[in-house]
Formats: sequence, C-alpha cells, structure tokens
Amino acid sequence: MTESQVLAVLEQVRLRQIPWHKNPVVFGVLRRLGLIMSVRQGVTSDPEKIGVEIAVLTDKGRERCERRK
Repeated sequence: MTESQVLAVLEQVRLRQIPWHKNPVVFGVLRRLGLIMSVRQGVTSDPEKIGVEIAVLTDKGRERCERRK
C-alpha cells in the first residue's frame, strides 16, 4: 500500500463514517498501523438492532491527515 493510497483512505474515513465491511482488507492494514479503529455505530431507531462496525480515525490517523495538508 503506497503512502498516497493510505492518505486517500484516511481522508475518506475522516470525511464520513465508512462501514468496515466495505473495505476490510485495507481497513485491517490501517488498524494494524494504528491509524484507524472500528466502532459499532448505534442504531437509534431500534435499540435492539446491532449497529454496523464503522471505521474512525485514531489520534495517530488524524495527525497523519493533518501532516498532509
């Protein structure tokens, strides 16, 4: 994975909540690098329903995005 690919994915994660299942291989690599993590998104319409896992930036991931700018 190139630096530009990593930064592109981090920017996508920063801008919106991306379901983990949409890109599990890339997200797995970025999680091992400590740049993103997965969190379960709550479902407000049905508390009994299990939310999907989404990718969110860690502090390290946010710092990496900021260095790009």
